[in-house]
Amino acid sequence: VCYNQEALAPLDMYPLFTLCEVLSAFASDAEYGISRESKRLTGCLIGTPLLCRIYEDLHQLSHGDTPRTRLYFTSESHVMALKNMLYHQDKTQFHRLGEPMELHFLTHFVFKLYHYSDADTYQIEVHFSSGIDQNMFGIVQEHHVEYSAVTPMIRIHNDLSLPTLQSIVETYREEFHAATGASPSMNVL
Repeated sequence: VCYNQEALAPLDMYPLFTLCEVLSAFASDAEYGISRESKRLTGCLIGTPLLCRIYEDLHQLSHGDTPRTRLYFTSESHVMALKNMLYHQDKTQFHRLGEPMELHFLTHFVFKLYHYSDADTYQIEVHFSSGIDQNMFGIVQEHHVEYSAVTPMIRIHNDLSLPTLQSIVETYREEFHAATGASPSMNVL
């Protein structure tokens, strides 16, 4: 529907597109499990190595004095796994991740590490954006493509401590090991 607009132009495909969006939102969310337990296990099997790597880097940043940026480029399955892992763990509450959402081009998480020198502690803010969410009808007009902005990030956690994140990661490492017999890389624990 989105990529064959010229051939389908004489037909009103918008109702079909709307129906496909609703079905896609349900199907893509259920693709990674239906129950809390299945979403958690599927997320664990797919996303534990990524979550371990994020924690390793945040831990290393907390022991350095030079600000750094880390970028991880991954697939939709890893993003959905990370979303489910953060939402379905029991250590702390990640807000708004339980809402059904479709992931789009440029979906991303942002982990910001802050050092509070007065208490010598580190806090992590976690943000999420579902990417570019735009109805594809009417975007291409006479060989001119209009680009839209990325959906604004929402803060899903604003006071996650490194020890709490470490505890979350350790729990998933144990579940990953129990399910696979293997251990994801985790140098700092």
